[in-house]
Amino acid sequence: SGNGPRASVTQPIVDLGTVPCGIQSPVTFAISNHGRAPLSLRLAHVTCTCTIVDFKETVVPPGGTTFIHASVRSPDYDSDFGVQIQLATNDPQHLAMDLGINGKSASYVLATPGSVDFGDMPSASLPESQDVSLYRGRLATADALSHIEVSSDCPYVHATIRAGVGQRVMSVVLGKDAPLGITRTALHLHWPSRTKYELRIPVVVNVVGEYSVKPSSLDFGVTPPGTSVTRQCRISGLKDGDAVEILSLGHSADLLKVHVALGKGSVVVRGTITPQSELGVIDDAVRLRIVHAHGTSYTNFNIPVLAFARRN
Repeated sequence: SGNGPRASVTQPIVDLGTVPCGIQSPVTFAISNHGRAPLSLRLAHVTCTCTIVDFKETVVPPGGTTFIHASVRSPDYDSDFGVQIQLATNDPQHLAMDLGINGKSASYVLATPGSVDFGDMPSASLPESQDVSLYRGRLATADALSHIEVSSDCPYVHATIRAGVGQRVMSVVLGKDAPLGITRTALHLHWPSRTKYELRIPVVVNVVGEYSVKPSSLDFGVTPPGTSVTRQCRISGLKDGDAVEILSLGHSADLLKVHVALGKGSVVVRGTITPQSELGVIDDAVRLRIVHAHGTSYTNFNIPVLAFARRN
């Protein structure tokens, strides 16, 4: 009615144009209330986990304006991209308000393949390597294939770069100290003179050996904030006298509690996760150590932790 709230957005769709691959682009939306009653706004849905929205809910007085700040990460490859942010309101004419962010990502350097998958790798076969070819991309300068620096998210995956014909070849090495289980990590290519560019190359492997785990991860699915969800898996192949230690809960230590229970020839790993906010995708790992019965050797083990922290 004429006495109710009336929501209005100055620019509902923001076009970023062409941006480098893999960078964060900030966007601000201004939402005004041109009605005669307070306007309630709540974040309802974001279509892509590449987008962080710094907004939960607020009330805008008549004649007031609030600002919604978002940051979208462009794809790691050349592509058109688009994100929708949906707000729930108490405006009877606009109970749902859609905001959009569009753009095109362009690469400084192209990687072929764009990711490295070692598949199921027997621990006895380590170390192992795979090659990735690096070419000039759409935004490349003459020195794009020179002065490339590489960093790794984990200590047992590293890379070296050598010259090729019209390209560079990066050898990605999986070290012999890689733990059993699934590891998902990434390499990052940087250019000291081009600090806004970065190329992220995902790396995944499942190292198999004398111990096995079922299911292969602690997958919590969609987990609403403030709700506790429990999952468990079983590691088999343990021998009498083997012991299990928890080395790390990764970046999820404040959200995740893990308990291990030794049994005959196996150990049950039980995890409970309790996110306190809509964090989006949680992709982490529990890192365990199986200490062999004689006490002079051990085997490290990774169990991936997966969750999507948001309201249903």
